[in-house]
Amino acid sequence: MKRNILALIVILANINTSYAGYNANMKGEVTAVLTYTNGLIMFRLHNQPTEHAACKATYFAIATDVNDVAANRMLSRLLTAHTTKIPVNIGFDNAADCGNGYIRVYRVG
Repeated sequence: MKRNILALIVILANINTSYAGYNANMKGEVTAVLTYTNGLIMFRLHNQPTEHAACKATYFAIATDVNDVAANRMLSRLLTAHTTKIPVNIGFDNAADCGNGYIRVYRVG
């Protein structure tokens, strides 16, 4: 029983910290998608923010510390949106948590 409670506490603690920076959404058409050999994925929207409190606002970034499976899913959504020119909703951090120096993305879809 104690082991189950401890496991639950650990799981809940990780859930709260993993999405701590996801605090904003915006919708827009993807105008550019860049991929790098280190795993970094960057992209721009037609209505890209021009400033950010802590990060470079020139691109959104799916950072290199994101799980490969999750990053590939988001990349697939971005490429589909870019090809079809259908606007996509982006969940991101609008305050402080940068992804490789750029606006960190938590959700694409």
